[in-house]
Amino acid sequence: MPKPDKQLSSKKPATALATYILIAFIVAVLVLFFATRKHESGQTTAIEQTK
Repeated sequence: MPKPDKQLSSKKPATALATYILIAFIVAVLVLFFATRKHESGQTTAIEQTK
């Protein structure tokens, strides 16, 4: 039964990749949230410094 084994082994990297993408997305949202929050409080953000 090599076919079910291949399917299981192919799902593991896909699940790990999806987990990494989800974590990266959450981190990006948090970074944008804090950058926007600092901007509203009047502090200069790294985004403004690069302009």
